[in-house]
Amino acid sequence: MRIVGSLLILASLATGPGATARFSIDGVTSAPLATLATVQPRNGAPTYSWLRVYFYASAAAANQARAASARDLTKTNWSAVLQLTVDTSGTVWQVDLSLPGHTCTIAESNVEARKVLQTFQFDGKHVRLRGQGSRVCDLRSLQIPNQTFEWDVDLDVPVTKITA
Repeated sequence: MRIVGSLLILASLATGPGATARFSIDGVTSAPLATLATVQPRNGAPTYSWLRVYFYASAAAANQARAASARDLTKTNWSAVLQLTVDTSGTVWQVDLSLPGHTCTIAESNVEARKVLQTFQFDGKHVRLRGQGSRVCDLRSLQIPNQTFEWDVDLDVPVTKITA
């Protein structure tokens, strides 16, 4: 089964014109070169799925992702991850943005998600999304200064389904 999962990941890795992205935290910017999208059931919420888009900064990092099993993607050398909580009708209810060492919920509701992602289309096998914006994440509860997350993403890529 590991071989099949790796082949699906290889087929779903996108580079070039299908995906462009720029992310920053407090003005420190990255512009990843490769993208991999997955969908899987959300733990403890049977009517929701996690749609994750992994962004990689280099060909070497992308090659590492190609070799990973589907369950090991979170351990690969990604430069950003967008995680969307999507219900069975395709409504996005939450959007989280992770960059190495930093995570922020950039949309806490379906209303906020429509503002964060100006375009969103997902049919279970393919995702088209475009979003641009910024959010100041309140991190006082962690006793660290607030951070400003910014994103500019435009992608149209296949999605690999991961089963539990």
